[in-house]
Amino acid sequence: MPKDKLLEDIEQARAELHAVADLNPEDRDIVGNLVTDVVAHLSDHKPVGSGAKQQMRQSLVGRLEQQVAELEARHPRLSSALNRVATMLSSLGI
Repeated sequence: MPKDKLLEDIEQARAELHAVADLNPEDRDIVGNLVTDVVAHLSDHKPVGSGAKQQMRQSLVGRLEQQVAELEARHPRLSSALNRVATMLSSLGI
């Protein structure tokens, strides 16, 4: 089930976030808030096609992709985990 895989990827991203010792507090907050926003978005039961939900999805995917790019060189495992979440969100149309 794709949503189960997405939730698994989110948990892995959270674990990677906690495992990274040298992540500055600002980046840690940004990534933590982003993961929380993804979970909240998944809990929202409005139809995906609704305008507000579609904008939120695009914003989440864009923010995830931006964080992946910023963290890629310094924290490849965290970046990879976030990238899997972004890819799964896109493939599910969430």
